[in-house]
Amino acid sequence: MFGLVVPIAIVTTLAMLCIDRLGYGEWTFVPFNFFKFNVLEGKDKLYGEHPWSWYFSQGYPAIVGTTLPIAIAGYLTVPPSKKDLGRVILWALFVYSNAAHKEFRFVLPLLPPAIVYSGYCLRNLERKLYVQFRDRTQWNLLRLAVFSVILPNVLTAYYLSRSHQRAPVEVMDYLADRIQENPEASIHFWTPCHATPYYSYLHQNVSMWFPDCSPANRERTDGCESHQLERDPRRFLTNLYHLDGVVRDSISMELPTYVVTYSTIAAKIRPLLANTHFVEAASFFHSDVSGDADSSEVVSKMLVYKRE
Repeated sequence: MFGLVVPIAIVTTLAMLCIDRLGYGEWTFVPFNFFKFNVLEGKDKLYGEHPWSWYFSQGYPAIVGTTLPIAIAGYLTVPPSKKDLGRVILWALFVYSNAAHKEFRFVLPLLPPAIVYSGYCLRNLERKLYVQFRDRTQWNLLRLAVFSVILPNVLTAYYLSRSHQRAPVEVMDYLADRIQENPEASIHFWTPCHATPYYSYLHQNVSMWFPDCSPANRERTDGCESHQLERDPRRFLTNLYHLDGVVRDSISMELPTYVVTYSTIAAKIRPLLANTHFVEAASFFHSDVSGDADSSEVVSKMLVYKRE
């Protein structure tokens, strides 16, 4: 096994180094850069901090969902020789928990092992192998388990894929059509950074801008551009475009052809939009509930404004 793995590791590492050399223009080892930034320098905190226990209390349970009780039952009843996957899950969660910044997506690779143990539990119920229960009880438990897995996941999948926060994709489809008519158009996103897809949806050499939330920008004492926009959009935009006639730096940004923003932000800058001759061109449903742990505001729509 070792003789098989080592050549593969060497070839893939060399390929990675060469590809990164072409992309970055210099030799670099990205995995070490990642480790240095997040662990040695601790700069992952710039993107938010969570309690040490977050993955155990919220992160992983949310990923596994209603399958969690079945997965636990499966793990507890498998033979000792088949518990290695469960130990890997626990070990990984303990390791990830040492990082200050935590996200659901970081533990997504730990979902398949949980599904394996869930399948083991369902198989035992289907074959009536849990001798501590009567056959009829096992059959009822199997029906309940299957129902509790399928129904919530189907409903959740439909809502999240068809309704919740769908506006960013619809906005970019709309803009893609508009810039076909006007290739010289420019687009600015008055939203938190990375709120929509970018060139991957437009496939046009069009000028675009969104607030900077890079690590260097997040280290500023007054916060990154994205946070400044959310905190006081009128003041931030006035300073950005020098709308009050005061030049604060050497960079002068011109007002764009199109502006994309949330309904919550638009409500705070209506006079600014009117004074700069922006009119609402399109409105897209975004969400029924707040998806931000730091704010209770519901962003119901994403709006597109065009400058007349």
